[in-house]
Amino acid sequence: SNLTKRKSELDAKGVIKNFSVNIGYELIGYDTHAITLVRLKVQNNQTLNQTVQQLKKINDAVAVCASLGEREIFVRWLSHSNAKVQEFVQSISDNENVAHTQTITLTTEHKREHGPVLSELE
Repeated sequence: SNLTKRKSELDAKGVIKNFSVNIGYELIGYDTHAITLVRLKVQNNQTLNQTVQQLKKINDAVAVCASLGEREIFVRWLSHSNAKVQEFVQSISDNENVAHTQTITLTTEHKREHGPVLSELE
């Protein structure tokens, strides 16, 4: 079929990286969404990489990204409670390389996609 052929082409190009199950995390207690910006004291790649590695080990940190400009790290959390998020943030704040953290707990999620809907791929 055309769908199978198109899927095979996208697999071969590496556009489709994997298939996964869409889990209703809120139904198993993961209902706290938050974001944290982590500002580093020292502005170098070694400090950035060390802090990123520490964050990547935390299961509830579902996205960890370095930002452009100031040496900041963006963390998206999906956790069981706000208290748990704050516990993780405190452990990061205790890192000697961290100058400041700012966390925002999100309330109602109105839309969440893994990426934009693609109508046509080249």
